[in-house]
Amino acid sequence: MIDYEGMPKLIQLVNRTPSAIEEYPVRFETFAAGNGYVGSISDLNHLETTYQALLEAWAMHITTGRSFYRDCVSGENTEEELIDEIESEISNLA
Repeated sequence: MIDYEGMPKLIQLVNRTPSAIEEYPVRFETFAAGNGYVGSISDLNHLETTYQALLEAWAMHITTGRSFYRDCVSGENTEEELIDEIESEISNLA
């Protein structure tokens, strides 16, 4: 999850799905227990794509004001382009 201040958060989901959580503008379920992405069995090979997907969702939130649930990367922009877009949108808000 990413909170409204742009900070990533790991939260425990008990009897809730990420898509049902409304208090975070960016929701993601990659780190759900039992999927092999976390813990001692994980080789963490997904971290680059996870970061990219979170940047994409945060950029869309900053641009539109809407909330987003993501679990994949669109790949339309590079990491650098997304960061530039986010920084530009934030400077426009100030």
